Amino acid sequence: MQNQQPNQHLSFVLKDGHSRLATWILPADRRPSLNESVEVPDRFREALVGYEPRAVVTRIEVGKSPPYQVDLEAISLTKMEHRPVIVLNSDRIGDRWRGGVEAYLRSQLANPLIYWESSISSDPVVRFHDPATGVKACNSVMQSGILEQMR
Repeated sequence: MQNQQPNQHLSFVLKDGHSRLATWILPADRRPSLNESVEVPDRFREALVGYEPRAVVTRIEVGKSPPYQVDLEAISLTKMEHRPVIVLNSDRIGDRWRGGVEAYLRSQLANPLIYWESSISSDPVVRFHDPATGVKACNSVMQSGILEQMR
């Protein structure tokens, strides 16, 4: 870790791909380096079932004033090829609902990979594939749950 001025804070953003899983701010006397492994605080581990208790620093944003943002990539315990993939319609699901929709999907699927894509379709889900079950379409219950998050 690099030295840093005293009494500064770091804003940590834990992500799985582009999806934000958790954020926290901690006082720090040093800044982590790229590719360094960082411990995820205990208060988030229970909600992050299926992920390692450590994450890897992927980006450090140093601005004119703290807190500096440190992006971390979560390490899934499930291999990439075994994780459900869901591509959501960014034109159908507005920014203010995205966090709720992602949280809902994480509660319904085991460690999904969630992506956003612009689409002219009126459906909230552009593509879906669950390699564990072989299902390649989002069921109506999950579609309804996604729409419920937007009310």
